[in-house]
Amino acid sequence: MAREKGTVARGRFAGKLGMGSVAGMRTGDGAVLFLSIMLPLLQILGVEADLTELPGVFRTVPGVIWNSFAFSAGTATLCVGIAMVAPLLPIRLLTSAATG
Repeated sequence: MAREKGTVARGRFAGKLGMGSVAGMRTGDGAVLFLSIMLPLLQILGVEADLTELPGVFRTVPGVIWNSFAFSAGTATLCVGIAMVAPLLPIRLLTSAATG
């Protein structure tokens, strides 16, 4: 079976799940993205001592800072790589025995 691409495939996906489910998933994804960025940012900006002590931390333990950066950059690169390759992989859809 040939793999579908484009808006027809998206329409079939939304048709099988229902537009309400797709809208709910989009809302949930947006909420997770918003909270994953805003909560840590608000926590950092909410405490003045963090911002005044930050230059001292950079001078004292630069290896830890770069290690943290490397792990987060590596994880982000891996996630983006998987997201870019995933559409190219064949997907076998489960069908009922009645449709053959």
